[in-house]
Amino acid sequence: MLLVPLGLAMVLRGGVVTPAAWVLPAAMGFLLVLSCGAVDLSVWVVMGVGGVVAAGLINRGVAPEFAFSAAVGLGAAIGAINGLLVARVRLPSILITAVVGLAVMGGMWTLNPPRMIGIPNQTFDAWNSVLNDGYMAMVNALRRIGDGAPLDDVRMSAPLTMLRMLLVAGAWSAVLLVLLAGNRKRSGRRSPPRRWGLFAALCTSGALSSLSGVCWLLDQGQTPTPTRLVDTLVIPVAVVLTGGVVLRKRGRTVLTGIFLPLALLLVSLWRELILPVRAWGYSLQLLLLGIVVLEVQWAFCRSLTHSRPKHWWGWVPVTLSAGGLGVLGCSALVDFPHQPRAQSVGVILWAMGAIPLLIQSALHILRTRWENKQPAAH
Repeated sequence: MLLVPLGLAMVLRGGVVTPAAWVLPAAMGFLLVLSCGAVDLSVWVVMGVGGVVAAGLINRGVAPEFAFSAAVGLGAAIGAINGLLVARVRLPSILITAVVGLAVMGGMWTLNPPRMIGIPNQTFDAWNSVLNDGYMAMVNALRRIGDGAPLDDVRMSAPLTMLRMLLVAGAWSAVLLVLLAGNRKRSGRRSPPRRWGLFAALCTSGALSSLSGVCWLLDQGQTPTPTRLVDTLVIPVAVVLTGGVVLRKRGRTVLTGIFLPLALLLVSLWRELILPVRAWGYSLQLLLLGIVVLEVQWAFCRSLTHSRPKHWWGWVPVTLSAGGLGVLGCSALVDFPHQPRAQSVGVILWAMGAIPLLIQSALHILRTRWENKQPAAH
């Protein structure tokens, strides 16, 4: 509903939108924890910690590969602390991950005051050389297959960007393969205790979040010290877009994980084309997207799973909400002077569907409570 109009608008305008690919590992971790019925609010802090630790070790003479490994290991350790407190002690995940994130951020402020931490420009020269040599060998091998003359000097345009993409794609693929293997292994067998799955998810979330910070450092050459518990809303909004809130169980988690990169692209397109409110780093704009999409998903789920016979008026909120979302997406194809009017129509249509849905849900909850209070008939 959003991809076609937003993608077409970007193509027609000749623009280029680069999705926040470095966020994908952290978003996968957030999705894993959410699929276990918990919420990890420490992902943003752990992302910053991963970049800061890697940059600090590199500045002290540690090889980049060991610095990156140490940063990912520290992220896994922070996730293990969350996992022990949430899965073993059984404390609320939102509270524990927030407290742990704030404690880690306070510790980082003690060691490193909030600032940008850079690394030397020649840090990755050896990596660039290895990547360029491998690229040249691959190109010449392909030219020999095609009976072409080998080239003496072939270089990649952005080797570190390519390396970052490989790291992100590798982490994303590894998580999906583990989930698929887990589904196949557990088919027909008794599932392990839920607390161990939650512990593993929180450990993985910490490691993946730290990897996102490492990818940021690899791409930018500098990293900021974390200053906020919750930073960019790209992660939760992308998870909402994939249905990570309304879809549960392992098979559905795999499906939402597959579409997570596409969701990040949609978030980037929305941020550029729909309601460009730049206050608070696009937070209001992304929050609107998350609320609209979540309400549409909720409306569809309620209409499809309602226990009572389905009447035509039960689909009115779904139709209006989905129509409003579609109008918002298509407003990107309208000329700039007329965009606010089209977007206003989309918001009004969505609200006309959301308000009856809220009323219906409230009446259903009240009716259910009333029926439960009535004495059972003998």
